[in-house]
Amino acid sequence: MPWTIDFKQDTESKGTGTVTTQFVGDAEDVGISFSMANRLDTNDGKSIDDFLTEAFATLEKYRSTKVEKNEVIDKLTLILNEKTK
Repeated sequence: MPWTIDFKQDTESKGTGTVTTQFVGDAEDVGISFSMANRLDTNDGKSIDDFLTEAFATLEKYRSTKVEKNEVIDKLTLILNEKTK
């Protein structure tokens, strides 16, 4: 599983605290890794939805960056290989 999550209740309010998420990609996401920390109230559905939305948006940003990076690498590799024939 690429996602790991840790929750630390750091207030007297049950279910309120800091959630730390780490993503380490596998398969098509190999090379993507990031972590993020957020305030979370597990008693509030919007708080959970906001957390999930941010996690997936961050993953999508990293995926897009990886595609762009691979396109540049492929282009430069092709040019270098052509020039060295």
